[in-house]
Amino acid sequence: MKNATAAAFAVGLLSLPGPAAACGSCAFGIADYALPHIWGWCLGITTWFLLLKVIGATEKEPALSSNPCIALAFVVLAFFLGFTFLGPLPFYLLGLMSLIVTGKGFSPKVWPKLTRNSQRGLKTVSALAVVCALAGLAISMHTKKNRSDVEFILKWSSTYQSNILLDRLTSNVAANAAALREIRDKTRDKYLAQRVSGSLAIINQDKTEQEADWK
Repeated sequence: MKNATAAAFAVGLLSLPGPAAACGSCAFGIADYALPHIWGWCLGITTWFLLLKVIGATEKEPALSSNPCIALAFVVLAFFLGFTFLGPLPFYLLGLMSLIVTGKGFSPKVWPKLTRNSQRGLKTVSALAVVCALAGLAISMHTKKNRSDVEFILKWSSTYQSNILLDRLTSNVAANAAALREIRDKTRDKYLAQRVSGSLAIINQDKTEQEADWK
């Protein structure tokens, strides 16, 4: 009965209407502008968190022991809050929790008390976390350096950061006409396409007026 109630509650949370997710999308967009591939970072942090909880599931030492159900509840809550309100912030919290648990696990007071399997698992997971973090940081920095504003706007259309970049382009339509046409032609967001088309129409109107003056 308890499991059924929990499942129903989870389904209810995930079935909230689209507008509730708007704030979360904007927060994810802002984070992705600063640190590209934010979804990869969030999934990586979640995996790190869950692997530590798997190690702690059979560990009696309080500093590392964990309840898998509680850990899963934290993950579900992070996804819910992330999609609806806070963006990647709940995942940062999961990362902080994982970092604290890892630090406690390697501390001189706790490490000798851990079982061999827990010690081996903690070493392996920590090494993988460091390697993945370094590789992810390199990929994110490469993307940030080479990604154009057009690419960002197409990926995160109608979010706060995307609108800021679009305002920058439309503030000088003549100079950014090629970029705006690319957005108009590639986007699947009807609102974005209409907004860009309206800005481009100004150029066409100015050209028409100039041609009329010349005649």
